[in-house]
Amino acid sequence: MALTLGAACGGDLAVAPTAVPSPAEREAGAATASGAELLVLVDETGAARRVLIVRDERDPRRRQVERLGFRTLTREAVAAGQVDATTRASFASGEAKGLPVRYQRADGGWTPALDAQVGDVMAAPRSTTPRAATTTGASNASTVRATVDSALASLEATINQVLSDDLREGGVGSGHDTSGAAYLSPDSGDPCADERSDANWERFKLIGKTIGIMVGYVLMAEAPALWPKLPHYTLTAAATMGEQYGDYSRAMRELRQCEAAH
Repeated sequence: MALTLGAACGGDLAVAPTAVPSPAEREAGAATASGAELLVLVDETGAARRVLIVRDERDPRRRQVERLGFRTLTREAVAAGQVDATTRASFASGEAKGLPVRYQRADGGWTPALDAQVGDVMAAPRSTTPRAATTTGASNASTVRATVDSALASLEATINQVLSDDLREGGVGSGHDTSGAAYLSPDSGDPCADERSDANWERFKLIGKTIGIMVGYVLMAEAPALWPKLPHYTLTAAATMGEQYGDYSRAMRELRQCEAAH
């Protein structure tokens, strides 16, 4: 899977999560980054199917998702189990790092037609011009915008590719792991239980680290004082992703080899 940043940072680089800005840096960007959200689209079982990172209310994909029939689940509905435990655990790191997470579910089931429509929404252009651009040089703002847009698109792709990997026993069906936390511990009835548990653990870590760097980019985008750090942040992120995605790929390869042998 190729995840890259374009020329805004000097060539193609794998996008990866790394440490978010320091508390002082977070404070510098918090006021203008408050509109950003992580939209987690779940199916009728409460399992995550797609994820969108939206910077603010100007991102047209917010409305496009609503027009497809997705509605925000209340906190009470989430707590009552309308979002499964594994999905909630996977995305809790977003809220812990200051990035609100909104769970949305369609009225009906997650059909192939709905899946295709959601894919079209994710491919649609986003409006993410940093609000800070109005008080800074146009050239610098343009570079930041191009870098952040490319990074967020790649980070979305990372999470959505991981969610699409089927980790259910025997690879039944397609798309995602519907049984949640069951695979985080070995199942004596599954000959590949250990490998499946390892793959799910690496998935969990990869999603968490990806969310971490999302937060960093969102904060940097709206804080001109942080813009000089953006190239270094991107390079550090690339190294982190190379390691974590490598671990996930190895775990998935071992799982598929075990499944093929049985």
